[in-house]
Amino acid sequence: MMPFGQSLNLDEAQVIPVPDYVAFDLETTGLSPDDDEMLEIALVRFRAGHPADRWSTFVKPGRPVPLKTLRLTHISRDELEPSLPFSARIAQEIDEFRGTLPLVGHNSAFDTAFLGRVMPAFPGVDVYDTLELSRIVFAGYSSYRLSDLASRLGVPVTEAHRAYDDAEVAGTIFRLIQEGALRLGLATRHRIACLMGQDWLPRHLFDFPKTRFQPSLFGSPRDITGPTSPVPEARVTEAYAPETWASDAQAQGGRSREPDGLEPGRAGRGSIRRKVADLLHLSGADRVYSVPNTLDAARAVAEGALDFCRETGKSVLLVGFPEGVGDARFGALHRPGDYLCLCRFDEAMKLATAGAYAGLDAESRRYLASIASWAERTQDGLLSEVQVMGNRDVMAELACPADLSCKDRCPQADRCFALNVSPTKTPSLARLDGLDDVGDWEHVLVWEFQQAARASQRSEPELNLSALQAVLKDLGLTGNTPMVDQITAESNVSRVLTLVPKAVQEVRLAVMEARRKTEESHASFESSVLDGPPVLSKDVRFLESAALTLSEVRCESTDTEPVLETPFGEGGVRQKVLARRALWPGDYGLAAIRQAVGEPILLSSLSDTICSSKGLRRYFGLPDATVTTSLKPDLAGEEKVLFLQVEGRPAPGASQYAGYLRDLILAIAMVQRTGLQVLFPSRALIKEVHSLLVSELEERGMVLYAQGIDGGRRVLEHLNEEDTVVFSTMAAPNPGEFVPSCLLVAKVPFLPPNPLDNLRQREMSNLGLDPFVEVNVRQAALTVRAHVQRQIDCEKKSTFVLADPKACPGQSRWSKEFLSSFARLPKITCPLTRVASELSKWNRESDQKRP
Repeated sequence: MMPFGQSLNLDEAQVIPVPDYVAFDLETTGLSPDDDEMLEIALVRFRAGHPADRWSTFVKPGRPVPLKTLRLTHISRDELEPSLPFSARIAQEIDEFRGTLPLVGHNSAFDTAFLGRVMPAFPGVDVYDTLELSRIVFAGYSSYRLSDLASRLGVPVTEAHRAYDDAEVAGTIFRLIQEGALRLGLATRHRIACLMGQDWLPRHLFDFPKTRFQPSLFGSPRDITGPTSPVPEARVTEAYAPETWASDAQAQGGRSREPDGLEPGRAGRGSIRRKVADLLHLSGADRVYSVPNTLDAARAVAEGALDFCRETGKSVLLVGFPEGVGDARFGALHRPGDYLCLCRFDEAMKLATAGAYAGLDAESRRYLASIASWAERTQDGLLSEVQVMGNRDVMAELACPADLSCKDRCPQADRCFALNVSPTKTPSLARLDGLDDVGDWEHVLVWEFQQAARASQRSEPELNLSALQAVLKDLGLTGNTPMVDQITAESNVSRVLTLVPKAVQEVRLAVMEARRKTEESHASFESSVLDGPPVLSKDVRFLESAALTLSEVRCESTDTEPVLETPFGEGGVRQKVLARRALWPGDYGLAAIRQAVGEPILLSSLSDTICSSKGLRRYFGLPDATVTTSLKPDLAGEEKVLFLQVEGRPAPGASQYAGYLRDLILAIAMVQRTGLQVLFPSRALIKEVHSLLVSELEERGMVLYAQGIDGGRRVLEHLNEEDTVVFSTMAAPNPGEFVPSCLLVAKVPFLPPNPLDNLRQREMSNLGLDPFVEVNVRQAALTVRAHVQRQIDCEKKSTFVLADPKACPGQSRWSKEFLSSFARLPKITCPLTRVASELSKWNRESDQKRP
């Protein structure tokens, strides 16, 4: 990178449409321009796409800055103390530095909103957003965070989240974006410009006349060729070379880094590898095996399968394995619907060029622009390579048909990604829900097989009634569907089922009307393969699917039950979902695997727990004769996890219990200042305890990150930071996530009463078993055990704390059964007042034994 102040040789500069600009970035106290304040402002002037000058200043806020913000921005209170509040003088310096040059920022609308609040005339010039542009030009990356993007493009980052460095990185990425846009084919650039519309500011970066190139303001511009002339060859860093534009899994050899503390020793990995190779030789081997749920263990299993394939020449399919397991030695199986349909894509691009997509929402048009860019260079045609955001329905419109019924009449059949997948005898990877007609396999290994129960729900009849009503409203057809309107307002599933027959007729008539309107609007569309214009017909196809789903939900079945669910949708709005759920989903999940690929060998870190319970075996589809065998190394992992059972005072109400948790978490945090994760059964309880605790932790120099408040599951990335507490829900843990040193379970995660559990309890009762224990308690214990098991599998000394006052005495029938799932862990029972001292003692013993 060129040093600041060094003059540029314009003859050597890359010809780009916007060579001179000012990149800018802010650090703020929070995300709201109305409630939060600026801490730092930085601007970097770029000449011919390279940094030339820098200006920055600290801004003193009107109230104390949260510790979390200081840690994120790497700004200290000492740096802020001598600074001044934002003033007219700072505004003048900003205007003088930037002049009339265009501005560049990453997610620039955020920074513009803050500065626009204190500078009414800001920005007053063109502003380019590198976040939006990188998603189009570099479509196929897994993350577009500024630091991740810089890493992929080979842009050095000195100090992330400091305004001056982030501004320089964003400005450099803007140059690379322009270079990347120029490398795209002329047709692709024109398609992107048409998709994004005439009013799209960066349009001229893709579809440009010669005069739209901005001349250099710092010297004599070079002669710039027009769009029909060859673009000069660009100098490219290795990380940015076009051949590295594959998916992240390909670019990293199919592997991702395992966080510290997750991998068992190399000897353990070798032991698993040998055991897997041996068991594949045994024809009468047990079908269920216990194995650590870590990436390293998954790789060991895969490598054992590879050894077996090389030795015998037989085939092995690996189902449901975590990302980062495979590399070039492994194949991959995908469904036809996972691939881009070249026929649909070509038709969509014709419509884009004709301006037919001008009425789509901006995010859908951006996604189509990303597909246009990515399709030019993809080798595999897998749509999963491109970030979907909120456009799964648009993605489905561009995918190959699930049954490939078009193959005999498709003009693109010889180039079709789905039809030209080469079979392989090497071990291959497949998703749990991607096993439709995958051919014959001699051995099948299923990772964390209990997930098959969840995967089976994806194939069950399910209809979002709220989405149905929204589509009917968009098409102007709500007046034609009175039964559907009643369904969306009804909460009793029995009543809904009486309305379904007439609702099906209404939706079918709505399909005919919607298709007629589509044909009238796009009468010029003709295709020998497609029955309607891609994307523009998505509402028609949604209504067709809705009519079919309503019919399937209405069908009688002894193994499934119709239910009306109310999950949270986009923006936290309650949705109404009508579905038919399997009574024992494991039966359906494993049956689908057996039907597609044969009898599987089942692997799970929870095999011992599942096989010890009649209810869990029934739920996950295991026969009575199933036996579990361990593939784990001979290490005493359970002895390294202390079960600290807190004898709590009775908590008569929700607010009192939240206060009890505040006191407990605060006591533990003062001892366990790193790696403390608190699991909650609901986001509502997270918010309540967060509001009680965040200030008290701040006063003690600690930061609290909470899922749903500070982001999604990525808050777990902060677990390895000192003086940090992380709140999260009890979603199934992923192998690649950090493992806590101290895991606190706030409450036993019982699910709300539902009709399916009532039917399951009835069957357990008929077998002479305790129905509540076998159905509800076992499931709740398994959820917690999944998290504790990761601590055990890490073979690193840690603590599991249970804080539910109803479970901890262990005196009721259900609490005894719940606690029995953790009976092999070293256990201490104590009141809240002794928790900190017992935890300190355990940690000291660990430190003393450490070499």
